[in-house]
Order: sequence, then C-alpha cells, then structure tokens
Amino acid sequence: MENENKEILDGGLGDDKSLNDIATKHNVPIEQIKVELEKGVKVEAEHTEDPKVAAEIAKDHLTEDPLYYDKLAKMEANPVTPTPEAPKADPIINIEEIVAKAVNAAVQQMATKFAETMQEDKAKRDAELQAQKEKHDAEIQAKESQITELKRTASTGVPGQQIEVGSEQMQAEAKRREFEKAYRTGYR
Repeated sequence: MENENKEILDGGLGDDKSLNDIATKHNVPIEQIKVELEKGVKVEAEHTEDPKVAAEIAKDHLTEDPLYYDKLAKMEANPVTPTPEAPKADPIINIEEIVAKAVNAAVQQMATKFAETMQEDKAKRDAELQAQKEKHDAEIQAKESQITELKRTASTGVPGQQIEVGSEQMQAEAKRREFEKAYRTGYR
C-alpha cells in the first residue's frame, strides 16, 4: 500500500499533508475536502495525464484555500474579459523634450524663489522705513517739547523772573517786536 502523502512533484503547499491535515487546518469537514479534491483532480487533469500529479496539484491548491475549485468555477462561469492593450509606443527618448522640461522646471523654480526673495526684501524695507519714521516722529515730538518748555520758561530779562508762554505772552512779544522795529526805523 502506497503512502497517501508521498510526493511526486517537488515543492508545493500540500507536501507531507494528509487530507485530514488540510481539513483540520481550515476547520472544515474531511468530506468537504474529499469532494473538493475530486473537483480539483478533474480540473488539473486538463494539464496532466497522470492522475497522481493532478491530485498532488489539487491538494496544494486546497491547502491554500479549501474552496479553491468552487471559486475557480465561479470565475470561469463569469470570465473577466481582458481589455485590449494600448499599442505600445516605441521607446524613443526625446532628449530635446526632456531638456526643455528640465529647463522650464528650473526657470519656474528660480522665478518662484526670486518672487519670494523680492517679497521678503520689500517687507524688510517697509519695516525699516516704518521704524525710521517712528524714530523721526519721536525726535520731532521731543524737540517740540523742548521748544515748548524753553518758551514757557524763557527769561524776561529780569533776574529770577520767568514768563509763561501763552496768548498774552505772545501778544506782548509781538508788540515788543513792533516797537523795536518802529524804534529802529525812526532812527535811520
């Protein structure tokens, strides 16, 4: 009596496995594996005249999937129609086109970088101008404050006496200048 597990073909998932081992692996009844093996031997007989080789191939498939031949039957009942392949183009390399694309990509990259740099430079210049304007405005305000303080505390010419700058003081100053002008004009 020959050993059920004796292999004719080298390799395969079902090597050294009994039908009981396959049923246990997939947790299915041994009867299901026997029925599937019979289907498999019929299918594989299309590829070989030796029933032992057909059985070994079928056993390899059932080790992979206990429903292999049921699924195969469904696929053959609804065959997938292959789509016609597009005509294959000659593998001609157009160096000029490749170089043109590379140059265009490089120019685009440089233009983008240049635009970014210009925006950054403009933002820096605007920030510097704003800082200078604020500094200048602060200096002007400080000078105006100094002038106002000097006018407020300007000496009247009398020791220890200061005059307050206001509308009365401004009118008095204007009258003094008028008299001074008239006095000079009259003596020339």
